Order: sequence, then structure tokens, then C-alpha cells
Amino acid sequence: MLFSEQIPIGFKEKSTLCSKVIAFREKKLTATEQEQKLWKELQNLKEKQEKTQNPDLEKRIDKLECEISAIQGKDITAIEAENITLRKKAIAQEKELLDLRKRYAELRKVFGSLGIGDQKKTEAKTENESKLAKMLLRKYAQTINEKETKTVGEIKELVNKKDLTIQAIIQDLKPENYNFEKDYLQTAEKVLEYLNEEIEYAKADFGINFWLEPKEILEAGVSDDEDLAVMLCSALFELGDDKAQVVITELDNLTTHAIVITEHKGNFYILDPSQKHHVEKFAGKKETALAEFEFKNAKIKRFLYKFNAENYEQFL
Repeated sequence: MLFSEQIPIGFKEKSTLCSKVIAFREKKLTATEQEQKLWKELQNLKEKQEKTQNPDLEKRIDKLECEISAIQGKDITAIEAENITLRKKAIAQEKELLDLRKRYAELRKVFGSLGIGDQKKTEAKTENESKLAKMLLRKYAQTINEKETKTVGEIKELVNKKDLTIQAIIQDLKPENYNFEKDYLQTAEKVLEYLNEEIEYAKADFGINFWLEPKEILEAGVSDDEDLAVMLCSALFELGDDKAQVVITELDNLTTHAIVITEHKGNFYILDPSQKHHVEKFAGKKETALAEFEFKNAKIKRFLYKFNAENYEQFL
């Protein structure tokens, strides 16, 4: 916005009267009680002028504006512009303060009234609900597993670059005029960082198999390693990397863990959205990357199976 557009209606260039007053008050003064008094009087006169449109009041307003200009050594329009800016900042800060107070009040409702005994009861209730949920999951594990069992074709379809959630993430993270050869690794780094920040890894040891969609994962803010790997692989496909594959590995501590592997410009990459790391951490020659990779101090023992939208390979 141009500076002239910030000048309120009713402010105009001052005539000889203003010049005489400024000349009379050549000595610059800091903000004083006199200045505050003049500003208060000016505001009162303006309010009256809006109602009466009295010419005498208009002259008095002009004179007060000139007197204030003389005190501060600035043009009245510049002073008013500064005041407008300060008022906007004050309004914004007041709104922020109100929002913080509202949030604080909400938190107080949840936590503020809880004594030590209440907190223990709440924790015990949460723990009991968790035990009940686990018991129900184990009881109906067979039914869930039968429903969640997927064919090879259905497993391949899990890597879906056309998923709307995946497309929205990539649209937000990739640079304008994205070029695969030039921008791929940098954008893949952003995707990996995004998944680390937005989704918390949790190992679901319920004895059931399940697959969640990207939208469900983001809404929950939590996921196991397999769904995270599928989500990352889908995002890499959307970036143009059709070599990216989800790999279910067996670690040397006899647990399984899902990762994503790919190749780019002659280098082999292992990406693990279940832990924070840079794209280049497990990269280079394939043998070196596989030997260096670890998850919670466990190394890769072997691949069990790998897949993407186009291929499925089992090693059992």
C-alpha cells in the first residue's frame, strides 16, 4: 500500500497557520503530558466535528494538529500513520493474548482441577481402557486378519501415487517447476522430514495385520513401520521415482521392519520413515548402505519381500 493511502480522510496539507506554529516551536520536545493532553483534546474535537460539522472546530483541529507536529518535529500525517501502525500492532497483540487466554482456560478445564489423586485415577482408567482394547483385538484377531488379508495385486495397489492425501503433501513440498533429476533428492528429504514430524512411529504388537490409508494415518498422527513405508513409497512415486520399493526386512534381533529402498544417479538409498535421518545417511553402494543401516541397534539380516505399484517379489 502506498503511504498516501494510509492518510485518514480529513487530514490535509496545513497552511501558513501550521508553518507559523512550527516556527514558533522550533525546540523539539519528547513525549510529554502536554502532548498527551493535546492528543486527547484533538480526539474529542474530532468526535464533535463528526456530529456538528462546525467550521470553528475544524480550525481548532488544524491548530492542534500543527501544535502536535511542532512538539514531535514531524508532519502530522506521518505521526498519524505511525499511530495507525501502532494501533494495528496493538490490536494484533491483543487478539493473540485473547487466544492464549482462551487456550489456557481450555487446558485448565482439562488439567487444572486435577489433584494428584485425580491424576492417578485418570491414568489408571486410561491404562484399563488400553488393556481392554488389546484384549478385544486379540480376541477378534483372526476375524480382522481374514478381512485384511490381501492378494499380491492388492498389496501392489497400496503404493498409490494418485491418493489425494499423497498428492496434497507433494504439491505442498515440491518446488515450483519441479525437475526430477535436479530436485528429487532435496524434495525426498522434505517428505521424509514431514513424515517424521507429523507422524509418530508405534509398533502395533496385537497379533493382527492391517493397512491404513494416508488420510487415516495423518488424522491419527501415529502409524506402524509398514504403513509409514507405504506412505513414503507412494510419495516418492508421485515425485517420479518408479524405482522406489517397500521392503519388509528381518532384523538380526528376529523382528521385522519395513523400509523403502531406491536408486538414483548410480547410488543406492535406504529410507526409513520410522526414525529420523537424512536421505544421505544410508546411501552409496548397495552393500555399504545395507551394512550401515540399523533400527534400534538391530541390523538387517535379510529381505522377506518387497513391492511397489508395479512389482512384487518374495524371498521366503
